[in-house]
Amino acid sequence: LSETMFQAVLINAQNLKIAKDEVEAIQLSLILGQRCGLRIGEIVKIRLNDVAQSSAYLEVRDNKYGNNKTSSALRRVLLSQLLIESDMLLLKRVVVRRHQSIGDTLIASQPGRAYSSGDMSRILTDLIKGTTGLAYLTTHHLRHSCLTNFQLMSFLYDKSYRFADFEHDSLQ
Repeated sequence: LSETMFQAVLINAQNLKIAKDEVEAIQLSLILGQRCGLRIGEIVKIRLNDVAQSSAYLEVRDNKYGNNKTSSALRRVLLSQLLIESDMLLLKRVVVRRHQSIGDTLIASQPGRAYSSGDMSRILTDLIKGTTGLAYLTTHHLRHSCLTNFQLMSFLYDKSYRFADFEHDSLQ
């Protein structure tokens, strides 16, 4: 997803006819997928105590809500490095509100219940497809976009990277 498409998806999420808390949970889920490369299963099982008090990072760990795909998926995600200012403000709002509510997951429905991976995946996929008009896009594309953006950034900012090492003329 391009940044333009992603911003359009966020705006359409904001216009959903559901409670503001749920809208922000959906928006934060989109952001954690696109900017941090988290899988939907990882997003829905983030507990409040997995987010650092400073909101600088979060821990992706196995917990009572489920296990990760592999042991190598256990990691610390540096939110302060990956999220833009408006994303961080949304994260902090959601964290504060969730601490004042029932349940212990970061992403929750209005009554404080954790979303299932399947339910959140359907919500986000419908938003992505409905916004972009591209029927093949799914939530996996959020993660792929994150990784593509990381690679692009390394090409742009890594002074030791040399395009001349490639044989294809379009990369010269």
